[in-house]
Amino acid sequence: MHELGEEAQARLSRVAACSTTVDGVSRLPFSGEHAAALDHIRGWMERAGLEPEMTASGTLVGRSASGEEGPTLILGSHQDSVPHGGRYDGIMGVLLPCLALEKMRRDGRWPTVPVEVVAFADEEGVRFPHRPDRPARARGHARSGSAGPDGR
Repeated sequence: MHELGEEAQARLSRVAACSTTVDGVSRLPFSGEHAAALDHIRGWMERAGLEPEMTASGTLVGRSASGEEGPTLILGSHQDSVPHGGRYDGIMGVLLPCLALEKMRRDGRWPTVPVEVVAFADEEGVRFPHRPDRPARARGHARSGSAGPDGR
């Protein structure tokens, strides 16, 4: 398990470099730094056995490719940051599910339900403070039949 921690730190360091500052992480949504971070995240999703797709609202969604049936397990967080944000803020919630799925795939295990890892953009409203589609959950990005905490 120690190697997973080292791999997580290495990936977090590489994506933290996608910043306009060295004092904290400044990766505003829809900026060049944001695009560079998305390239890293696409690679994480592909290594995890997911098929990444960008939505119109700027959410990168990695979906399991196999035809599992049932409710969709949705994991993830935002991948951008506020100015001088924390190195782990948001991005760890995207990286850790990818690493876990990658290890499960390598070990010959896979969840028995569809899985999506989502990487939201502008979740905190840094760039567009009044976006009506800001996700409280992955509403509208999940496969039909998936449900949120409220059952919808």
